Amino acid sequence: YFVSLSQYFEHVEEIEWAIEVCKKTGKPVAATMCIGPQGDLHGVSAGECGVRMVRAGAEIIGVNCHFDPFIVLDTIKLMKETLEKAGLKAYLMAQPLAYHTPDAGKQGFIDLPEFPFALEPRVITRWDAQRYAREAYNLGVRYIGGCCGFEPYHTRAISEELTKERGKEAKGTEKHDLWGGGLTMHTKPWVRARLVQLDLLFSNSLSLFHESFSLLDETVVLIKNVPILWKFNQLNTNTFLKRMSLHLSRKL
Repeated sequence: YFVSLSQYFEHVEEIEWAIEVCKKTGKPVAATMCIGPQGDLHGVSAGECGVRMVRAGAEIIGVNCHFDPFIVLDTIKLMKETLEKAGLKAYLMAQPLAYHTPDAGKQGFIDLPEFPFALEPRVITRWDAQRYAREAYNLGVRYIGGCCGFEPYHTRAISEELTKERGKEAKGTEKHDLWGGGLTMHTKPWVRARLVQLDLLFSNSLSLFHESFSLLDETVVLIKNVPILWKFNQLNTNTFLKRMSLHLSRKL
């Protein structure tokens, strides 16, 4: 099934022209802009950009590149809300960077001092990719992909997060054990012990765990009868795991 794709536009007027041309193919049109919550470079709001793409004829709209997964989802949320107010509907599409960009300006990662050859320290983890997939799906996004920086393990993490919704396992899932299960085969006993620590984390949680670790907003963990509150909206999952593992190793 093919669509006519128009993407990576910083000005809504330009993508309107592109959509008009794509409509001539007779195929459904997908249109994405490389903008953030501040809107396009001429000051048109993100929500209005979404409305104008749909009115120009796009059946699928969204955001690609320039910003990290969660800023992209914030932008798509603005588009969705404005579409609903205007009485319009469209399928939603997300293709973010695999780099954290919370400090980026209106043009996204292009303005960062690390661009383009030193972005590696900003790479998202596979846990971040799973969280992105879940939040995107909950928002109503049904084309969930990635742009610059995405590696195969990120794409697999997205697929694994949505295994139930997709009705099948991701390709390559059979090659590894989920949730760190492969640690059981490590040659170092203190590394194997980290799996036990993670098991303890899950088994002693006072909150109801969802099917995926990435769904949590906050969790109360009980370690030797001491409740500890971890807020996931303040820590990315990779940082959480590191801190939790360190805390457990000190307690056990």
